[in-house]
Amino acid sequence: ETARVWQDGGNPVARVEEKDWEAWNQELQAEQAAAAEAAAEAAPAGTQPPEAVLAPFPGYEETAMTEFTPSSLQDYGYCQRQYYYRNIARVVPLEEEAAETAAVPPDGSNGSRAPSFLKPVDLGHVVHRTLELIARAWMDGHQAPGEAERRELYRQAVLECASGDSFPDKLKAAAAAGVPEMLRQYLAGNLYQSFAGRQVRAEYPFRLPFFKENGHTFYVTGVMDAVAETADGNVEIVDYKTGEPPQDDGDAPLKPGYAWQLALYWFAADTLLRQQSARCGGKSGSPHKVVKASLHYIRTAEEAVLDSEVKKDAWLDEVRRLCREIYAKRTEQDFRRTDKERACLHCPFRYMCRES
Repeated sequence: ETARVWQDGGNPVARVEEKDWEAWNQELQAEQAAAAEAAAEAAPAGTQPPEAVLAPFPGYEETAMTEFTPSSLQDYGYCQRQYYYRNIARVVPLEEEAAETAAVPPDGSNGSRAPSFLKPVDLGHVVHRTLELIARAWMDGHQAPGEAERRELYRQAVLECASGDSFPDKLKAAAAAGVPEMLRQYLAGNLYQSFAGRQVRAEYPFRLPFFKENGHTFYVTGVMDAVAETADGNVEIVDYKTGEPPQDDGDAPLKPGYAWQLALYWFAADTLLRQQSARCGGKSGSPHKVVKASLHYIRTAEEAVLDSEVKKDAWLDEVRRLCREIYAKRTEQDFRRTDKERACLHCPFRYMCRES
């Protein structure tokens, strides 16, 4: 994929380097890793070389204490003990029995064969993969895929992402869960159409140093569902949600966990834009920036928006506080269990929790 060159004030800029973000990111990681290795060889005995901008992945023992994802931070906000089991102790979770049995087999199966239903995690994967495939087809062909092509891309996503004994079973399960109609309404709606033609990235991964403190570097990793270019060459980010919008936050447009996620995506995209501009020697003009990050609730076609740098910075400060808090903890008992009994009832780690 050849990236569209971002524009400054609506006018094409000089094509200093015509390559996509992925290739540039991989190049930068390789260069920084090589620089770090050279510095290590040249450093006097007993000293530490400067750390690479995009360092190699940390060892197993460092994961979850200095390496964070939006999902892991949401785990921590939901239940600290669950975060410990999932991300530090790496306990194998039980299947979400309640979520699975809540789905009614459309064929009325009495257990003589595997019931045909779509697990919630599979539903999310099918929707995300379908939207990714459609976006890539649009970007490659420079026009919206037709109905027949979108149908085939959906079938490909179901084949790849849904559980089932056969492809017909997978299609039946997805249909029973309402996935085709959910996608049809979203793709035809104003929310999707408002950015789809400007999309320049789909399922874009990143790993970046977030901040340093007391000799430790904290990293953030994640995957941005969609990145779109605005009319003036700036950037907006979209994250897809297949669940219902939260109803328990009063007037708050974003739950904290989701706000952390959007703020981290904003930080990552802004960082990559600045580094790309510096790499081009500033020949492309002022670095472009992120102006909006939003959640798209596919079921209801609702949007939750983060479009203020002040609010974004405040949420990032909160994330840094959480990172410090997590790093300071050491044992299972340091990670407090949630006081929400319903959450404990359906927790996939309830068999391990010593306070259950």
